[in-house]
Amino acid sequence: ELAWRDEQNLRLPERVALFPSRSLNRELYLWLAALAAAPEPGDNDWFRGNQAMVQGVLERWPGLEAIYQRLVTEALKWRPNPDDLPSQAEANREKTIRQALIHPGSVADLPDAGSDPWPVVLWLYPALGKGKSAGPSFGDDDTQSRPGGLSKKHKRRQAERVESFDRDQGLMLFRLESL
Repeated sequence: ELAWRDEQNLRLPERVALFPSRSLNRELYLWLAALAAAPEPGDNDWFRGNQAMVQGVLERWPGLEAIYQRLVTEALKWRPNPDDLPSQAEANREKTIRQALIHPGSVADLPDAGSDPWPVVLWLYPALGKGKSAGPSFGDDDTQSRPGGLSKKHKRRQAERVESFDRDQGLMLFRLESL
């Protein structure tokens, strides 16, 4: 499950268990929250926008630089090796993503490869139907992550406002026979 945000919502995974270390998973969660706190970039392009947000977070909170570098090191271990990808276009795209992760802001455009890239877990994704996403977007409708779709426990709920009871419409808490 990928992290995303829109004007009113921030959706982080319920649980992060991508890295072997519990502390790295916690740092990833904190990183995503910090990234979501960054102002939205003026550019609607997912690739350039995330690089700009990373740069903004690292400028605003320089103490996160070491955390970001640890996360990038681990994320690159998880990503596919460009030499092992089936086409040269996919390999070029993967090299570009790696370069953007290591040096945010150094790459302007993501090369097209005819298929979606592997997810970049250190970046936010646009809400469904918002912005130009170069990668897959997963949200509440992601039913492929588990067989049988999402359980009722994991579905997002909407609160509903109801009018309160008047004082004279209370509930009787005793049995009438006992009077």
